[in-house]
Amino acid sequence: MTTKAPKSDLKVKRILVALDASPHSEEALEAAVELAHSLEAELEGIFIEDEDLLRLAGLPFVRELRHFSARYEDVSSQRIERELRTQARRAEAALARSAKPRRLHYSFRVLRGRVEAELLEAAEEADIVTVGRARSAPERTRKLGSVARAVVREASRTVMVLHRQAHPSQPVCVIYGACGTARKALAAGAQLAAAQGSELRVFIPDGDREQAAASENEVEEWLAGQRFAATVQRVAGRDCRDLLRSLQHYSCGAVIVERDDPMLGEDELHDFLVGLDCPVLLIR
Repeated sequence: MTTKAPKSDLKVKRILVALDASPHSEEALEAAVELAHSLEAELEGIFIEDEDLLRLAGLPFVRELRHFSARYEDVSSQRIERELRTQARRAEAALARSAKPRRLHYSFRVLRGRVEAELLEAAEEADIVTVGRARSAPERTRKLGSVARAVVREASRTVMVLHRQAHPSQPVCVIYGACGTARKALAAGAQLAAAQGSELRVFIPDGDREQAAASENEVEEWLAGQRFAATVQRVAGRDCRDLLRSLQHYSCGAVIVERDDPMLGEDELHDFLVGLDCPVLLIR
């Protein structure tokens, strides 16, 4: 039996995904397509021509070591322009290939400027901005890429950080904290779980027992009103590392958490994002 999704406080009309020639951009695109399909949202792809790269190519002393020939070659701004146009065409084609089978409404545009600044400005027009986490790296050295770090830190919109697509056979996990967006996170998790046919699990950090009890009552009351089945349980949550260990134990398909959760300072949030092998939706 299919569970009907509850009405969500997360109103999503447009999802933004930044595209480039990197492997994690392709992963972000596929996951963004699935998210847009699940939430019945429009998908907007953007390709940003890096102004810094073009400026660097115009300098007379800049040379490039070619991978296949192992020779240094002069770099011209004209050649970089051509390569960027080619990459943009490929990005647009990839967006069309992914979006059309899902019958998504989608759009594509090319911007020019500093990548982080242009992406943050474009994000203001979207409801969710998606970014790839980073290229694959050994466990101890995994880090967010510079663009992902900037978006997570500065974007005023909800951000989804992607490592791989959400897996429907694994539960959507919501961290129900004590911030003003907790209800929004819960509703978004229920909507996503219903759309994907996944189980919903709601975790309540029990660092403050009194607050945890109040939160548990709020969640159960909300779920009863929505008639949406879910598993609700408390987890060790005195700090971010406790919470991360709990989530790793449960093998989440996707995690939804409030961006302003007090447990997630800038350093803690970075470790949280790279420590989870699934998409993370940071609710604003």
